Amino acid sequence: MKSPFDGGDYALLLINNDGSIRPTERVALSEEIVRTSCRYAVCTGFYCSEWDDSIDEAYVGSDPNFDPPDERFVMTTWHENETLNDVVEYFRWNTVFDDFVPDKFLIMVIGPTQALQYELLELVEKWFCD
Repeated sequence: MKSPFDGGDYALLLINNDGSIRPTERVALSEEIVRTSCRYAVCTGFYCSEWDDSIDEAYVGSDPNFDPPDERFVMTTWHENETLNDVVEYFRWNTVFDDFVPDKFLIMVIGPTQALQYELLELVEKWFCD
């Protein structure tokens, strides 16, 4: 996976819409998310708490001594049984911590998007374009 913002820090909304993702796939993608300078990962959908844990573990494992620098810290949250509206609103307004204030946002949908597509586009417009 190539860095979506030329190495710049970003906040990620990860929507897992596929309940069949294998743990090894989740680990590999989590490592790439950390490697590409994600600083805040908001996880929702199937197994969202496992995604949260996997990204946390990828962050810790990003240092050979399991002690990565605080200035690269990746904050994670999971949002189980919350509406997509609530999650997108959280993603827009609550992904600030310490000195990190995101100006780049990435939404990643894993799995089928047809049912989500229009609702997600409307919510992005609602929370990001006002």
